[in-house]
This record gives sequence, structure tokens and C-alpha cells, in this order.
Amino acid sequence: MRRTQRDCLIAILNNSRISILVIGNGRWGSRVSKVLRECEDFQVSIGSARTSLQYLTPKYLEKFEFIWICTTNILQFAILEHLEKRVPRQKIVIEKPYYGDLNRFINLVSKIPNLKISQPWTSVNYGEILK
Repeated sequence: MRRTQRDCLIAILNNSRISILVIGNGRWGSRVSKVLRECEDFQVSIGSARTSLQYLTPKYLEKFEFIWICTTNILQFAILEHLEKRVPRQKIVIEKPYYGDLNRFINLVSKIPNLKISQPWTSVNYGEILK
């Protein structure tokens, strides 16, 4: 029998309460947060991508274990560069990354060791990403 995303998430996280910040409340961010909220063990907060740099202070970010970036291509680099030195322990997931400037992206990835890349086109479920 195939396990559901929720089953996988719960098994991976051992039923612990996990706080997740989803940056981006557009179509894709809403979809990701909806799926994540299906797991009652997640405390999901959503932040606007356009105003995110204003509220993404170290004090605010320390409340979250995961930061999931679901923004437009233009905002991805700005948010990643902003988070680069502010999130030493949190895992960052970038949804549908934009590789318009591959060298810049590779440089950022090398500076953020806890960065995961979501690849929805591969049908990998969110539980696999949150490992």
C-alpha cells in the first residue's frame, strides 16, 4: 500500500510539532501551505514575499525550523541572499528554483548548506524534502 504524503511526513518527523514559515502567499505558496497544513503536527505560518525582507529578522526567524520559499523568480535570489547569514540552524526549501544566473545560484547554494531544492516536476513528496 502506498503511503500518503501525510504518513510520510509524520513518520519522518516522529510526530513532533514542527514550525514552518512559507514565504509567498500567491498561487504556489498557498498550495504548498495547504498541503503542509494537512499534517496536524505542523505549525505553518505564511508571509508575503514582497514584504518578507522587512520582517525576516534573526529574532523572528528563530521561531521556525523550516523556511519554505515559494516566490517568483525575481524574489528568490533576494530572499536567499537575505537569509544567507541569518538562519544558521533552519532548513531552507526553495520551491521551483530559478536558474537564470546559474553561477550566482551555485554560489548561494554553497554558502547555505541547509538548503534543499523542491522539484515538484519529479513527483517527490514533501516528506522526502523535509528529511
